[in-house]
Amino acid sequence: MQLGYTNWMDAPDSIATKGLSRSINAYFMFDFPFKSSPKLSAAIGAGVGTDHVFLDGSFADVKGRTTTMRFYGGDTANVDVKKTKVVTSYLEAPIELRYTSNPEQSDKSFKVAIGVKVGTMLKGGTRSRITEPASSPNYLLKESSKTYFNTTRIVGTARIGLGHFTLFGTYQFTSLLKAALVLS
Repeated sequence: MQLGYTNWMDAPDSIATKGLSRSINAYFMFDFPFKSSPKLSAAIGAGVGTDHVFLDGSFADVKGRTTTMRFYGGDTANVDVKKTKVVTSYLEAPIELRYTSNPEQSDKSFKVAIGVKVGTMLKGGTRSRITEPASSPNYLLKESSKTYFNTTRIVGTARIGLGHFTLFGTYQFTSLLKAALVLS
């Protein structure tokens, strides 16, 4: 189980994120120790990885009918977008090369791992809190579509820790979006 912070690198300046954008991942891993050196092992598994990125007053049009995904400013066509969350979920297969300082008591020993995750998108979409000036109540707009998202994800991973608790970092090699256009 992994809980983490996520961020979009190389996003245009006009797409501002806010809040605690997060990743929530769950994997089942099978460890195969090397016979020549039991401190080293290889692991393979399967699981689900999700990312939740909060936009600051912008609207991401995932159901648009253009060739590029469009991001609109917070006050578009008499509609005020309070917040938008872009959510993606992937079915992933992680592969790791691991080092454990004491394989006999791995629950209490120092661990390091590097690896890669390959995944396919299960769902991509947005959830936006909208206010229209003509109507007083706010409403929640949920849209999902994989049209503008790259459906294959390749991610490099690294972990370091003690026992069951580790710090992890990831870097996505494939781009999240096929193409995007920012409109004010």
